[in-house]
Amino acid sequence: MANSKQIIIKNTLISIMVAAALALCGAYIGEHVFGLKPCILCLYQRIPYFMVIAIALIGYFFKQNNLSRTIIYFSSLVFLLGALLALFHVGVERGWINEPSTCTTNIEEVYGSISALKTAVYSSAGNMPSCKEVQFVFLGMSMAGWNFIYSLILAIYCFFTGKKLGDLF
Repeated sequence: MANSKQIIIKNTLISIMVAAALALCGAYIGEHVFGLKPCILCLYQRIPYFMVIAIALIGYFFKQNNLSRTIIYFSSLVFLLGALLALFHVGVERGWINEPSTCTTNIEEVYGSISALKTAVYSSAGNMPSCKEVQFVFLGMSMAGWNFIYSLILAIYCFFTGKKLGDLF
């Protein structure tokens, strides 16, 4: 019976890692294949996916059921924080929330000197778009909107899967 519990946990952790990896693949394909330039909030929205992959890998390689279940619950929390960040980005895009200072491209405030500006221009870091600019819309929603829905679904999935695993053990 212990072996079947481990299989359920491993499959859950694998599904969480694959879901996170798919989100990152979509973001990088949009950026590098279709030429979409991410703003700073877009880049921040990738962090929860990397975190979930890292912590799910830890749970995958340890054989303790309680640790793995805790990691699944923690993944739910990380996905929920990612959903909130995406919702914040949607608010900025739609003008509900003021754009944070990290999203502006005021050269004097951001770079401070000519040499820093030169470095940014040559490294193309100065080409980051404003967080208010929506570069891609699918079915009437920006990528940030779709990320909100995707992250929220994953948060709910992780929460209820962790709860179900608790009932099984």
